[in-house]
Amino acid sequence: MVFLWVAHTRNGFLAKKRSLKKNKGIEHHARYNAANQSVNSTRRAVIRMDALEAAIQLVAVRPHHLVSGAHKSWMAGSSPAMAIILKRRPIAHLPSPCLNCGQNGGRTMLTRFAAAATAFASTTALSALLLSGASAQEAPEPIDLMTFAQGVLSVSISASADFRTVMEQAIKAIDGNPGKYVMTPRFGGPSDTLEITYALPAPTRFERFAVPGIAETPSPSQTFFRQVEILGSAESADGPFVTLATGTLEEHAERGLVTDLTMGADQPDVQWVRLRLSDGLDVQVENTFFEFSEIIGNGIQAVSEPSTLFDGVWEGRGVDIELAQEGATVTGCYDTRSRLAGTVDGRVLRALGADDAGIPSQFILIAAEDGSLRGLRSSNGGPFRPYDGESSAATPVCLTPDVPTLGCGDTVYGIGFDFDSDAIRPESDTVLDDLYAGLASNGEAQIQIIGHSSSEGADDYNRDLSQRRAASVVAALVARGLEAGRIAAVGKGEDEPIASNDDEAGRSLNRRVEISCAG
Repeated sequence: MVFLWVAHTRNGFLAKKRSLKKNKGIEHHARYNAANQSVNSTRRAVIRMDALEAAIQLVAVRPHHLVSGAHKSWMAGSSPAMAIILKRRPIAHLPSPCLNCGQNGGRTMLTRFAAAATAFASTTALSALLLSGASAQEAPEPIDLMTFAQGVLSVSISASADFRTVMEQAIKAIDGNPGKYVMTPRFGGPSDTLEITYALPAPTRFERFAVPGIAETPSPSQTFFRQVEILGSAESADGPFVTLATGTLEEHAERGLVTDLTMGADQPDVQWVRLRLSDGLDVQVENTFFEFSEIIGNGIQAVSEPSTLFDGVWEGRGVDIELAQEGATVTGCYDTRSRLAGTVDGRVLRALGADDAGIPSQFILIAAEDGSLRGLRSSNGGPFRPYDGESSAATPVCLTPDVPTLGCGDTVYGIGFDFDSDAIRPESDTVLDDLYAGLASNGEAQIQIIGHSSSEGADDYNRDLSQRRAASVVAALVARGLEAGRIAAVGKGEDEPIASNDDEAGRSLNRRVEISCAG
């Protein structure tokens, strides 16, 4: 989080405010004195300062998020200065104070900016600002590691009251959707505690936990949980657990805000996380229903080896699915006759399918060690709903004997990149090997590798990043032996989503590579 308090300049300045973009978790607000400054709304927040001769105070420098009500009250008293509040945005991506300067002019302006700011800011914070560059663009945020779409499984629920919270509510706390919901279908009291334990796909060291969308329902019998504690274990779902983060929540003054929890001094690598919730923001009656939104977790996670468990038949309530796996490639069928295909990324299978009428379905599935299948399914563009089944000994009725392959016409998941980079991660080799084998066997076809992104970040930034990532995939395939003259890269950015960007399940499906062939 960066708060900038800028006093009057000799020649004034122009602030441009980025209008909110649907499905984006980034907001920018500008407060200003209209008599002294002019504000023009555009799609991206940039600041142009023709001359900067001002006292600049870096009030707070936090690497990620949160404007609390107290902060906003302080800022409200700062007129006639302009307060620019950047929420949910790393400091490294703060726009430069010089928009239209040439190289020398930009260096001069940045030098003057540094001279004014040094009196109030640490060298480290100032360096982070200057590193943004004169053409800095809005980059996506780090991946939320506490989502089902990233391989997190809810494994147990316990409570001191009969809250009747079930796995559907537990999944909503890790679905990547900041909207609130009723976590406890049955009432309880402020002293009652709810605990949900989640299994991570690989050892993880967290750097941040946060809760978005803290809001009250206008009902005396409903309130948002107030006390949050995050615990972690490296040994098992039963512990022992240590505290990773704590927080006492307060209602957000507006939508789009996020509250960071206080992290413990020592953060161990953990593979199980326990969410402990209690009390309420405004408990008015003895029997109260409690609400929650989601838990966000950012950090560093070890590489998770691709699962090999997507072979077999699973059945359950509304679940009838048959899968066959070869390497990272999976094909199969569901609902007796509808076909699907997908790829494995770690222990997560992302697959797309359609029935005979062309009605699409999207799947995010995890094959658990106990033989069960846990997942989410969206049909015909609807919301993702739980899709859980148990392993069945039934004979497959719609699987084909063909070995699953990856190639022309396929949508590919599981090609991972370093954050905000076009560098392919080593764990992507299995998918790339499968893709190369399928394309190499396809004769003289001309191939396009088409990169797509989700909606975090600015349009142009995402389009450029998806182009560079598609080019990296092309380079990896050429290095494996594909003819360079047969293959080209195209970056579409966020322009062609196939799922909603409202939650991480949909966003993870939009981040994809498509293979188009001609000839």
